[in-house]
Amino acid sequence: MKIKEKIGMICVAIGCSLSLFANESELKYKPCDPTLFQSNMTLIAQVQLKDQVLTDCQVAVLDADDICRASNFSAVEDDGLVYLTVLGEGNGTELFVRVIYTDESGEHDAPAVETLVFSSDAMLGSFEQPYIITVDEKGVGIDETTADPLLVQCRPGGLLIQSATPVAVQISTLLGVTQQHWVDAHLWVPLPRGVYIVNGKKYRVTQ
Repeated sequence: MKIKEKIGMICVAIGCSLSLFANESELKYKPCDPTLFQSNMTLIAQVQLKDQVLTDCQVAVLDADDICRASNFSAVEDDGLVYLTVLGEGNGTELFVRVIYTDESGEHDAPAVETLVFSSDAMLGSFEQPYIITVDEKGVGIDETTADPLLVQCRPGGLLIQSATPVAVQISTLLGVTQQHWVDAHLWVPLPRGVYIVNGKKYRVTQ
């Protein structure tokens, strides 16, 4: 497809029009009303899982209040490019990416390693060099190939932390508020909705 035609796709996507990609009823994350926001930015990205490009998945961008700023299916082109117009107001808001995909074990709703910072009228990524969205497998379960013995699972209302060996865990908020825990086998930590850093890695709690 020529670049000129792809630019037309982006224009259609402004305002979260989904007719080009899928029926809105098929989307797990429904985009919000575009009239609620005065600004937008464009995201051209490619989703990767274990260094493989995902070409059949839903990509959603949410804020800290779980308001969906953009939502789409990435099965648009064989190259797996994702075209999203992300809604916002002002600059500097941290946004979170979710990737919904299906494999042989079922459907997964996984966070991305990367977070976005909203900047009005910005274009993040390009057709030649798309922004890479990496599925964070540790957000939904442990990667068995890793040597890290700590398993942190995001659950509604808190974090379930498991460890093969007793270990000290530090949980911090983005504002720097920190709490210490000792995990022996498993520990449930009730937490309000938000983003938390557990031993240096980010996790997102929903309610």
